[in-house]
Amino acid sequence: MFRFWGILIGVVAAVGGVTAHAQSSSVPLSAEQVQAEFARAGYQVDQAVQWTWSSPGLTTFRVLDSDTDRVLMVFVYPDQAAADTAREQAGRFEADQNPRLIAGYGPSQWQANVAMVQSSESRLRRMAGADYEREMAVIVSSGNYQPELIAEPRESAYAVDVDFGLLLTGALLNL
Repeated sequence: MFRFWGILIGVVAAVGGVTAHAQSSSVPLSAEQVQAEFARAGYQVDQAVQWTWSSPGLTTFRVLDSDTDRVLMVFVYPDQAAADTAREQAGRFEADQNPRLIAGYGPSQWQANVAMVQSSESRLRRMAGADYEREMAVIVSSGNYQPELIAEPRESAYAVDVDFGLLLTGALLNL
């Protein structure tokens, strides 16, 4: 909790009134820059995965907050145009300006060429358990599967927390 307030106060003091400029920056962030920013703030950062087969291509990694159970999935696109294309594609399935990108995670937050979505470890474990129960019901039922008997997990309401967004804003300002 202290880490959250320390980050919030520090970044707000440093950022001041230039947040709008940072969000429209034409210089793209690299996955390494974004990972380093989260690691410096004390979060556990997983190894990045490059998705070269997707269009547009992207790099993803998870950020874990061991103090709170929060999980952040970060999507780093090669440039602003690729991020805009991905956001537009995701928006085709959802009318929201911040579409959900992965089941179990909340609405996306976009800054420059980076998108973030948030969930919790406990939420993701519950979803995995529900998926397993549905699969077992199909196997055991011998063709008499009744999907309405197994509750589908509700969509996550986790929006990306302010401290995560401020870290990314700080990274943009340091370009």
